[in-house]
Amino acid sequence: MRKLLTMLTTLCVVLCFAACSSNTPSGVAEQSIKYLMEEKYDKYTDLLYVSDADKEDPEKLKKDKEEFTQLLEAKYSETVKNTGGIDSYKVTSEDVADDGETAVVHLDVTYKNGKTDDYAVKLRKDSDGDWKVTLGK
Repeated sequence: MRKLLTMLTTLCVVLCFAACSSNTPSGVAEQSIKYLMEEKYDKYTDLLYVSDADKEDPEKLKKDKEEFTQLLEAKYSETVKNTGGIDSYKVTSEDVADDGETAVVHLDVTYKNGKTDDYAVKLRKDSDGDWKVTLGK
């Protein structure tokens, strides 16, 4: 009986950790929206896919990330001005490609002015197997 209880407890802990993992397409897409809502643009930038070739020049990568962070802040500031910012969101679908390397997550995003949009987040796995937001095709 004691062994069974220990096994069940271990299973519950493992399942809880797995459920809380954000390394899923939907988890990363949701985290990207949360970072926008919290205006943590540098954290959003950390979720972007970077190819191994781009990682070879750390100084250029750092500069590119800083520039993208500034562009993202300017763009989202404009969105906040026009809509009041994101009020809420809900994942509506997650489509993972057959090869398991790319995905598209659709979210219904509701802005504070009441407007809603379908927001598609494209993702791909990096060389470490982590899901990252991609801005390309």
